[in-house]
Amino acid sequence: MVRGFLMQSLSTGSDGLRWKPNLRLLRESLPAIGGFPQMEAQYDGPVLWIAGAESDYVDSDQHGDAMRELFPAPACSRSKTLTTGSTPSSPTSSLRF
Repeated sequence: MVRGFLMQSLSTGSDGLRWKPNLRLLRESLPAIGGFPQMEAQYDGPVLWIAGAESDYVDSDQHGDAMRELFPAPACSRSKTLTTGSTPSSPTSSLRF
């Protein structure tokens, strides 16, 4: 799965392999595209937040209030390692928000 994602972002030419995405533009635009818009809507259905154990993208200390405001019934899980095939290589742990 990850290999497929990475391979679709490569192109082959006479000068070898290169990344298709414009990395300079992405880096410069990250503050504008990396944020989350202010919203007044709310989804009351079930939501599952999944994050890697070392990831800071889903941070209950920093984002928990906003997550609960938009999604009042979240379930959260962190995985210590990536899943390979159909068998997890380590257990997951749950987080409370």
